Amino acid sequence: MQSISFDEGYKEFAINNDENRVIRFNPKDFGILTRIEDTLSDFEALEKKLKDGNEEEFTNNLREAEKVVHEKIDSIFNANVHDIIFNHQSPISLVGGEFLFMRVIEALIPIVEKEVKYEMQKSEKRMSKYTEKYKK
Repeated sequence: MQSISFDEGYKEFAINNDENRVIRFNPKDFGILTRIEDTLSDFEALEKKLKDGNEEEFTNNLREAEKVVHEKIDSIFNANVHDIIFNHQSPISLVGGEFLFMRVIEALIPIVEKEVKYEMQKSEKRMSKYTEKYKK
């Protein structure tokens, strides 16, 4: 079988410097930013449901929220990474008064923004070679 080989832009990231917890994704994937944006609006609804529910509903809402967060985190990365990221903890765990899943999102955004910005600058530089002659 023949193969088509090219750089897909994937990088490996150790979670909290733990080399036993490594995820692999393309931080230059523009889609990550849109998937994060979609996910954040879903998280807001989940947070409200957890806060507003009564005691009887809390456990069921918590189970539902964990499931949704796992699915959304996997969706952001286009891979089954939630166990690696959360290290088998509940993503709804509170750390410093904040949900663990939000700490993940907040750590991810600057990485993606930096990589996307760098790639856009490289692209603009490359494209200007071709478009410069058309500018007047």
